[in-house]
Amino acid sequence: MKRWPEWMRNEGAVTPLTPVQIRWLGALLLAAQVPQAVHLPIWIALFGAMLVALRFELLRRDRSRSAQGLARIPSWALGLFALAIGVAIRQSYGYFLGRDPCVAFLYVLVGIKFLEARSLRDGTLLVCTAMALIVTPFFYDQSMLAAIAAVPAVLLMGGALDALARPGAVDFEFRAWRSAVRRTGVMIAQGL
Repeated sequence: MKRWPEWMRNEGAVTPLTPVQIRWLGALLLAAQVPQAVHLPIWIALFGAMLVALRFELLRRDRSRSAQGLARIPSWALGLFALAIGVAIRQSYGYFLGRDPCVAFLYVLVGIKFLEARSLRDGTLLVCTAMALIVTPFFYDQSMLAAIAAVPAVLLMGGALDALARPGAVDFEFRAWRSAVRRTGVMIAQGL
């Protein structure tokens, strides 16, 4: 069987996410969900945030039962779950193709993808979907308050990217959030 050259191998697809990376991604997703939550029905807002909280609970359980293996929800179950959520959103809004139901579906799908995320590539995809979620409140309001509400998510995005860039680093802990957020803030200020 032919082996791929070193530069063509996709190491991110097999590199598992560390607990620190999962925490950064979860904080990013919660910060991205908060500004959008005011534009959604309450059941969707609570449900999307609950999915992120469920992953934190699974992470806590993984730490306490490390000898038994990691707690995971099968991908096929999450796929069926996404389909059921799509039907529920369709019933809630009365239509599915439009700004409001599509944003609501993205809001919940981000939480479902977070439950499924296992590899570095999944983490990078979550950052990309979080970027899309950060933009969605601007569909409803382009005020200065909306921009200020997006700032925490943008800062946490820098921290999440910093954590994803250090897959094997033992010394990079979640407690080092200040330096990662500060670096992101400096880069944003330089960009402005």
